[in-house]
Amino acid sequence: IDEGKVKYVLGFNEPDGTDQANMSVEEAIALWPTLEQLNVPLVSPAAVNPTNEWMTEFMQKVDELGLRVDYVAVHHYGGSNVLSFINKLKQTYEAYNRPIWVTEFAVADWNATSPENNSHSEEEVAAFMQETLTALDDIDWVFRYSWFDGRNAALYTSALYDDENVNQTYVGSIYANHNPNPDIGPGVDTEYVPPIDEDELLINGGFETAQLAPWQGFNNAVVGIATTEPYTGNYCGRLNNNDGSLFYVLNVDPGETYTLKFFSKWRDPVPNTFSAKIRNNNGNALLFSLPDMPQTDVWEETEYEFTVPNDVSEIKILFYKGQVNPTFPPFFLDDVSLKVTP
Repeated sequence: IDEGKVKYVLGFNEPDGTDQANMSVEEAIALWPTLEQLNVPLVSPAAVNPTNEWMTEFMQKVDELGLRVDYVAVHHYGGSNVLSFINKLKQTYEAYNRPIWVTEFAVADWNATSPENNSHSEEEVAAFMQETLTALDDIDWVFRYSWFDGRNAALYTSALYDDENVNQTYVGSIYANHNPNPDIGPGVDTEYVPPIDEDELLINGGFETAQLAPWQGFNNAVVGIATTEPYTGNYCGRLNNNDGSLFYVLNVDPGETYTLKFFSKWRDPVPNTFSAKIRNNNGNALLFSLPDMPQTDVWEETEYEFTVPNDVSEIKILFYKGQVNPTFPPFFLDDVSLKVTP
């Protein structure tokens, strides 16, 4: 908060549910003044139902005691009736007279025992999403919203990514390509400005532009915190499931010594790994093979110093994982740096 990175705080998650925060109203009220001391806007607890007895009592006590709740959080896991969902939000807004954060919502079939017998088709969920997102963007008192990416039987057709958490589903592609309310803007509340380093030779080594360029390769992507926690900032690079590559081409001075640094991790620990390469971009001859990548699912730093041969002026820094058995899971890369060695 002191660094300006946290600009809102959300209250307790489903405190009226025994498998979540599981708190009484009295316990939540007793803790609320502590949250107020953070001096950022506060979002209410997100109850299982925003107008049930727990939430109604909580908000009544908030008003009676003069506590501060700036927004009301709503969870919704109902059917595909858009009007029913919008009416639920309207009732919540009228009950508490505060802007709404829909912190979780999706179409759910709570009677489904497997993905196959979920009664809501992917096409049905997609239609609900398209109509709902348009409506939410037009409602002044809906401040934020976020689709919930679940993969259990009840939420299977609402998933944004496939079972491997690699490729977008049809529903996920609609969500990713939706044009949001321009009054909100993209990423305002989680803006990250990479530190400026005049000695840095790579552009977009931390992927914070949310785009690949000037990186190249195949079967790759730039992903954000919804997929994995980047080492720093909001984004990192990813080599997708199975084989894939990322490479960067740049001019260098013949005979100069450079230091290459980067952070990497796997989605899951792996029995096999690969090594990054530095090649002559003119002819693709191998110049240097780095030590093997760490095989863990936590970020680890790699540092490698090399001297450019006298007949080389353009290099390719290559991260390539091939086809192996078992296949490689996704591999993540962040904060890639190249500098002249002091």
